[in-house]
Amino acid sequence: MLGRHDRGHLRGLRDAQPRVRSQRARRREVHQLRGLQVADRHRTAPAGARRQTGPGREREREARKSAALFLKHAKRQKVIVKNFRDGFFPYEGAKVKSFFEELKKEVNPDLIFTHYRIDRHQDHRTISDLTWNTWRRHLILEYEIPKFDGDLGSPNCFVPLSQQICSRKIKYICDVFQTQSNKSWLTEDTFQAMLRLRGVECAQRQAEAFYCRKLILGTQSEAAAGRSAEGRAARKQR
Repeated sequence: MLGRHDRGHLRGLRDAQPRVRSQRARRREVHQLRGLQVADRHRTAPAGARRQTGPGREREREARKSAALFLKHAKRQKVIVKNFRDGFFPYEGAKVKSFFEELKKEVNPDLIFTHYRIDRHQDHRTISDLTWNTWRRHLILEYEIPKFDGDLGSPNCFVPLSQQICSRKIKYICDVFQTQSNKSWLTEDTFQAMLRLRGVECAQRQAEAFYCRKLILGTQSEAAAGRSAEGRAARKQR
């Protein structure tokens, strides 16, 4: 999971992840889920400074609490919270990209969730762009976040959800992200409306939606790999 301190960044994790797996992941149970928060504070603390206790620190607690709720059934989990300047990602791009490059050395994900590429929040767009720049041969799903800017699009990947799951997810978001409670759209009926609308678009009662820009089906490559293996075996027999 790649995301800034926003409500949508963990919403589809528990439900979409088991349904969309690579061939390798389908042969085993997924034991580890990773979450990444690349921004959670209003200011960047200088080296050696005391740990923040204001709004930034509270936003970090919210991020970790939300991750704990959504990942509580994972056998292993790792949540990384970084401290880049809120609202200035396009202008701190070199620092953020360097962190992405370091992260790439640690993980080779089966599935990545990131921000919607056309999200009107500048930090979100930067994260989305760097996700695609960093992991170029991976399955990436972009999630959407309702907001004042009105940047919702037409998603093409849907995960139908039960009412029980929808209610729990909405409760988690509204209960945890108290620093965002002053936003007029952070209400239960906003999220319920989104789930219902996306359900209509996939002939279901309720659903969560994602943007899938590139999906590679492995039948041809696997067949080619099989033919190559057969060819090598035949040459050995000769």
